Amino acid sequence: MKEKVKKLVKRISIIMIILIFDVLTVVTTCQTLPEGEMPLHYKGNCGELLKYKGEIVETNYVCYTTKEYYLPTYCIEITKQGVNGQIIYGVKGKDYIKDEKLWRYIINGFPYKTISELGCETIKEAYMATQQAIYCYLYGYDLKDFEAIGEAGERTLNALKEIVIKAKVSTEKRPENTVTIEEIQEDFEIDTLDSNYISKTYQLTSESFILRYTAFFVDNENKEYKITDENNVEKVAFESNEKFKVLIPKKFINQEIKFKLCSSAEIYSKAIIEGVPDNPLYQKYAMTATAEETVTIIKEDEYPKIKEETKPIVKEEPKQQTKKLPVTGK
Repeated sequence: MKEKVKKLVKRISIIMIILIFDVLTVVTTCQTLPEGEMPLHYKGNCGELLKYKGEIVETNYVCYTTKEYYLPTYCIEITKQGVNGQIIYGVKGKDYIKDEKLWRYIINGFPYKTISELGCETIKEAYMATQQAIYCYLYGYDLKDFEAIGEAGERTLNALKEIVIKAKVSTEKRPENTVTIEEIQEDFEIDTLDSNYISKTYQLTSESFILRYTAFFVDNENKEYKITDENNVEKVAFESNEKFKVLIPKKFINQEIKFKLCSSAEIYSKAIIEGVPDNPLYQKYAMTATAEETVTIIKEDEYPKIKEETKPIVKEEPKQQTKKLPVTGK
């Protein structure tokens, strides 16, 4: 009797190993700030476009460069010395701007709104309007105290008013620039297109809009594992709305299956960097970031190997015994 109980327990344990996949998932997201010092560039004075409390507003057009673009930067410390024709310095990306109200003022200005969207005709008109809107938030500048100088000033003042009004009523949230590899199904299953494989489907999710992404294995020694689209076509590059699958040959289910996925996603971001100079006497700048940014994600999946296959337990029914009737003679 004891021996039968032991066998039954062993069978149930094996079935439980097969049915229960203890999946370990580790997801990390990483969006790196620009490394090293970013030189600031003085692009001249914006000109006489506005007056504030009767005084002509002086605004220097300052930007920095990425690999492809000149991007505007905005002063966020008016009481300190900033970049001009005589003083040039660089800043380091300390962090992303966390002040959500300040963020709303900047993303309602240039370059997140185009020059034409702001009703301006030149970069310097759009830049001055955005810079003065930032001062309205940071230092309480009153729109009533501004006056335009000429037609260009009228366009600049109208843009300034539009930025401030839209920023004040905005409820837009600063999106977290993180991306997650999400599992569409909980466990691996026999693939519906090729029964020689087990498969699992994933997709990328983010608060920001994903433009495109790549998916590949990291440190994977088994070259028979595959990453495919939903039609089992092997590929690395995917569009924003595409899902991807991991296919593993079914012959490996008796071994430990462990792999690490890596995805590099290009997202449309409205991140704004806080640029900090080494010299504390110089101004900090809010540095508009490129529209497209890259985020890297790593995800690990594993489940225990299956040590042996088993068949469902079938309870044997006792055999029916038939009684022989006695033979009777005449």
